[in-house]
Amino acid sequence: MKLVCSIISILALTTGLFAQPSFGGFPKGLGKKNIPALTENFKLPLIDENALLAEDEQMAAAGEKSLRFGQDVHVDISPSTHGQWNTLADGSKLWRLLIKSTGAKSLNLIFDEFNLKTGEELFVYAPDGSMIQGSFTDANNNRIFNFATMPLAGAEAIIEFFQPAGYPLPQLHLSYIIHGYRDFSKSMKGFGDSGNCNNNVICPEGADWVDQRNSVVMLLTSNNSRFCSGAAVNNTANDGTPYVLSADHCDVGATDLFLFNYWSPNCTPNSDGNTSDIVVGCIPRANNSNSDFALVELADEIPAEYNAYLSGWSRQNTAPPSSVSIHHPRGDVMKITFDEDPAGIEDYSNADCWHILDWEDGTTEPGSSGSPLFNENHLIIGQLYGGTANCNNNIDDYYGRFVTSWSGNAANRRLRDWLDPNGLDLQTMEGRPASLPTLALDARISAILSPLTSYCNTDVIVPEITVRNGGIQTITSLTIEYSFGTSGTLTYNWTGSLGSLQNANIALPSYNLTVGDNQQFTATIVNANGGQDNDPSNNQRSVSVDVAEGSAYGLTIVSDNYPEETSWELRRTSSNEIIESLSQGDLPQGTTSYTWCLAPGCYTFIIRDQYGDGICCGFFSGNGSYSVSDENGTVLGSGGEFTNSDEVEFCIDTVTGFIPISENEMFAVFPNPSAGQFGIYPLGKVDAQGALAEVMDITGKLVASTTLSSSISFVNTSDWGPGIYLLRITSGNRQFLKKLIINQ
Repeated sequence: MKLVCSIISILALTTGLFAQPSFGGFPKGLGKKNIPALTENFKLPLIDENALLAEDEQMAAAGEKSLRFGQDVHVDISPSTHGQWNTLADGSKLWRLLIKSTGAKSLNLIFDEFNLKTGEELFVYAPDGSMIQGSFTDANNNRIFNFATMPLAGAEAIIEFFQPAGYPLPQLHLSYIIHGYRDFSKSMKGFGDSGNCNNNVICPEGADWVDQRNSVVMLLTSNNSRFCSGAAVNNTANDGTPYVLSADHCDVGATDLFLFNYWSPNCTPNSDGNTSDIVVGCIPRANNSNSDFALVELADEIPAEYNAYLSGWSRQNTAPPSSVSIHHPRGDVMKITFDEDPAGIEDYSNADCWHILDWEDGTTEPGSSGSPLFNENHLIIGQLYGGTANCNNNIDDYYGRFVTSWSGNAANRRLRDWLDPNGLDLQTMEGRPASLPTLALDARISAILSPLTSYCNTDVIVPEITVRNGGIQTITSLTIEYSFGTSGTLTYNWTGSLGSLQNANIALPSYNLTVGDNQQFTATIVNANGGQDNDPSNNQRSVSVDVAEGSAYGLTIVSDNYPEETSWELRRTSSNEIIESLSQGDLPQGTTSYTWCLAPGCYTFIIRDQYGDGICCGFFSGNGSYSVSDENGTVLGSGGEFTNSDEVEFCIDTVTGFIPISENEMFAVFPNPSAGQFGIYPLGKVDAQGALAEVMDITGKLVASTTLSSSISFVNTSDWGPGIYLLRITSGNRQFLKKLIINQ
C-alpha cells in the first residue's frame, strides 16, 4: 500500500509515447538472437537548443500563440540509400536504421512517401524496447501517401521495416526528422504547462458545448515541430467533407497530425486524456495572412468511432455579445474560455481581427493558436492569431475574422470556394456530426467520470459513466456491470430515452473502496434494449485507482514571472526520503494546488529557486507565494521572500482534536541545532504556564518530558545521541511541533 498518495491537480504525462492508430505486433529485430545486430545509424547535426529557446521567448513576448517543441531537420533517407537489410530464414526481409540526435528529448519522423503493401510492417521504437510505435501497415496509407509519427521520447530511435519474400523495394521515403528540444511528454501534459485559470472542457462550464468540443483538434504542424489548435468545419453542401480551420501562421502542411478528443476525463483532478484518435496528413486548400486563416482537407475521412463534429460558422460582421474559445493551450488537454462582453474589431499585425479585450473565465496560451472563436449561437466566427492573454494578465487576444477569410483574390486565398461549393451564399451554416451512424444499435461507454484516479481517506464512491448512442435506434434500456479491485461484480439496469448520437451521464449505485494501489474499476454494457448491440467492442472502459489512508495536506503555489526556476520536495524527516517532488521547469504559470495523502510522521517541505531570489517580490520577477496547510485548511507555513530555498516542517500525529499553532504565534526554540541543551521561550501569544513539552526520537520513543514555566525553560540533551528529534508542546487544545537537530 502507498502510504503517501499524491492527488495533484496537474499530472505529468510520462510515457513519451502517443497511441496513434496502429495494428499491434512486435518488432522482429528487437531482442532476437538470430537476427544480426544493427550497426547502421544516421546522426543529425548538433542542434543549438539555447538559440531555439531564446527565439521562442522572443516570439511569445511578441504575442505568438503557437508552441514550438522541436527543430525539423531535412533528410533524404530511404531503404535503398541508408540502413541495414537482413534476409530472414523464410526469405522475408528486414530493414533497420538507428536515428541519433545528441540531447534530443524526443524524435518524430515525417515520410513524404508512404505506400505500404499488404503484409509489410513499419515500427519505430526505442533501442531498449521501452517504447514501441506500430505496427503501421497498408491500413495506414492515406490518399496522398504520406505519413508521420508522434514523438518518441529519447535521443535515439530505430526504424524497422519488414516485408514478405519476393517484394520489391518499398515505397518509403523519410524527408524530415524532428529533434525535440522541449520534453514532449511535458509539453503535452496540460496538467502541467497550461495556466491554472483554464477550465477543463469536460467541466460543467463546457456542458453546453459538447458538439463544438468534438470538433476541436490539436495539430502537430510546421513540419510536426509545433503545437496549434483548430476545428473541423461544415460546408453548405453538408456532405461531411473533413475540412479543418486553423491559423495561417501555424504553417499547416501535408504531413500534419490532427488529434481529436484530447480532454481530461475528469473535471478535477486534471487527468490525461485519450490520445489515439489521430488523423495523419491533409491537403492544404486555402490560406491568407489578411485574416490569418488556413483551411485544410484531411487526407482521410474522420473515423466514425471518433464521434467528431463539423462545427457551423457565421459570416457576421457585427460583434457578438459574448464569445467562447475551445483550445489546447501548451499542447494541453482541451480547455474552454469565456468572454462575456462584445468583441472589438481591430487590425493585429496587419490582419483583420476580433479583439477580445479581456477574458472573464479562462485564458489562452501558446498552443492555442488557430483555435476557433464561437459566437453566442455556437457558430465559428474566427480563429486565434495572437495576443498577450495569460492567467496573470488576461487581456488582449486577437482572432482572424471569418467574414474576411470568406473572400480573397483566388480560391486558394479564401474560404468561399470550399465551404460554399454550390454558391448558395449563406450567411450562416449549422454544424453536423462528421460521420452519421450506420449501425442500428450501438451503445458505447465514452468516458468514466467517477471513480477518479486517486483517493485519500475515502470509503465510498458513486461511480458515474458517460454512455453515447452511436447507433440509429433510440436506446431505452441498458444493463451495466461494474467491478472494483477484487470485489465482486454489480449489475445496474438503466431505463430512459437516449437518442441517436446523444450522451447520457449515468450514476451507478455506490461502491465501497478498499485501500490499495492500481485497483481496476471496470464498467461494461452487457446489453442494450434487451439484447447485444451491433458493436460490442466499445462497450467497456476501465480506470486504475489508488486508494490510500492518511491525512490530506495541501500545497498552493502562486508562481512568480519565472516559474521555470522553481522546484520543491516533500521529505520524510526521519529518513530524508523524498515523498513527492516537482522538478525545475515543471511549475506552470499562475496558481497551482497539490494534495498529499500523508501517514502519521514528520515531514519537511523544501521549496527552491534556481536563480536565488525566491519567488517574491522583485520588480521584474513578480509577487509569488507558497503555503502549506493541513486537512482543516490551517496554514502551517507560507512565504515567498527567500534566496535559494525555504522550508516548512510539520508533523502528523495519531492524536486528534488539537489545533496546530505556528511558531511565531507560540514558542521560540534555540539554539537549534544544539549540543548540551536548548531553551523554550514563550512568545506571549498563549499561556505557557503548565504547558507540557515532550521530545520523541525518530522512532516515536519519548526521550524527555517537562512542564513549562511562564518564562524560558531549558531541556538538557547531553545524554542524547546525535540526530533528529521531535519537540511537541501541548497547551490546552493547542499544539506546537518543531524538529530538533542535536549535535553532540
